[in-house]
Amino acid sequence: MNVDAAVFDVFGTLTDWRSSVAAELAEVGERAGLHADWTAVAESWRRRYRPTLGRVVAGDLPWGPLDALHRLMLDEVLPAHGLDALTDADREHLVRAWHRLRAWPDVSEGLERLHRSRLLTATLFQRRAECGLQAPVRARSEHAFP
Repeated sequence: MNVDAAVFDVFGTLTDWRSSVAAELAEVGERAGLHADWTAVAESWRRRYRPTLGRVVAGDLPWGPLDALHRLMLDEVLPAHGLDALTDADREHLVRAWHRLRAWPDVSEGLERLHRSRLLTATLFQRRAECGLQAPVRARSEHAFP
C-alpha cells in the first residue's frame, strides 16, 4: 500500500478534552468552594453535545456559535452535580475551556516525526479554528501551517 497523506481529526486525537475540561472545572469549582467528580461533570457536559446538536438540526434551537451551545449544555448539566452556585462569570470562563484544550503528551513528537517524513499531513475538525486547535499548535506551532 502506498500512503501519500496522513489526515486526522484534531478533537480527541491531538487534544485531551476530558482531563483539560475536568481540570478547568475543578479549578473554578474549588475556587468557589464546591466539590464534585470533575471528570464526571466534564463527561456529562460532553454527552449533551449530540442531543443538543440534534435539537439545532431539528429546528428546535437556532443555529449559533458553538460557545452558545456549550453554555446551554453547561447550564443543563451543573444542577445535576450540585453546582448551581457557579456564577455567570465562572460559567463563561468554563465555556472557553473548550478553546484551551491541552495536547496529548506525544503530539509534539508525533508532529515532528510527520514533518520530517514525506507524507502530506492535514487535520480535520468540526469546530471553529480557535476551539481545540490551539493545543496542538502550542505543542508544535511551526507545524500548524507551512
